[in-house]
Amino acid sequence: MSGLRLHLNAADYLILGLYFTTVLGIGFWVRRAIRTSADFFLSGRSLPAWVTGLAFVSANLGAIEILGMAANGAQYGMMTTHYYWVGAVPAMVFLGIVMMPWKLYADAAAYIFTWLIGYSSLMGAIGGILIADYWILRRRQLSPADLFKLEGRYTYSGGVNPRAVAALVIAVLPVVPGFLRAAMTPGGQIANPTFLDSLYTYAWFVTFGLSFVLYLMLARNQHG
Repeated sequence: MSGLRLHLNAADYLILGLYFTTVLGIGFWVRRAIRTSADFFLSGRSLPAWVTGLAFVSANLGAIEILGMAANGAQYGMMTTHYYWVGAVPAMVFLGIVMMPWKLYADAAAYIFTWLIGYSSLMGAIGGILIADYWILRRRQLSPADLFKLEGRYTYSGGVNPRAVAALVIAVLPVVPGFLRAAMTPGGQIANPTFLDSLYTYAWFVTFGLSFVLYLMLARNQHG
């Protein structure tokens, strides 16, 4: 692997310095016309949304997917796929909150009853499946080597565990009506909550319990 290392010289550092200086200079120059996230996304409203959106997508696909991820896949194999779930997805969620906090905190009630509870419903369902699989069915027995094998014990069907997906979807379904009503209600609080609205209020507990029981039922014979 030592033969693949690049040795930078003064010219390389000069180019990098000029690049970052130029990018930062442009950023400080255009900040006068950009005050909100909409201004940033629409380039100061000088371009239509589909143009800037296409630019973001094409830049991401070209720089990360085609070049970076292909190189990582060739070097590390299946471990590259865990980059998304372990690193990229949490990082994007974190950066989305850090970069646009005014969207989340503009209305504290809406933030709690839509974003937080809606997010917790997914986390509860995923947590129920993980605990049922690892603690109950596998009895805390894990094979690290098989995590990175194309034909290992965790391959399932094309790399996807259909029983886990089914348990996840079914567990989340009961809280979807309440989430939709909360999302369409100013402030996220329902004046006269129904039974489905009450389920959504306790979404984490509902989805966790349902996914836990459902996955045990669906995967019991597989691990039996």
